[in-house]
Amino acid sequence: LGYSTALPAPPVVSDSQFGDGPGAVFIYGNDGVGVSDTQNNRILLFKPVSQWTTDRFTQHAVAVVGQPDFTSNLANRGFGETG
Repeated sequence: LGYSTALPAPPVVSDSQFGDGPGAVFIYGNDGVGVSDTQNNRILLFKPVSQWTTDRFTQHAVAVVGQPDFTSNLANRGFGETG
């Protein structure tokens, strides 16, 4: 997930790239994979591993949590600080 080499490419916000590498990984629903992307202030949700293509480095998320789309990355969705 995320990078096909040890050294990441320049930062890109997309459905398959992580800002500073993937964070916590968890399983949801029927074996779906969730990965936190803290630098981009979001969680990416992926299909179950059994449905992945043969190239494990080009899996695309099917949903994003914490942002309105796959290319946004503002903290608090751009609404300023909380509290």
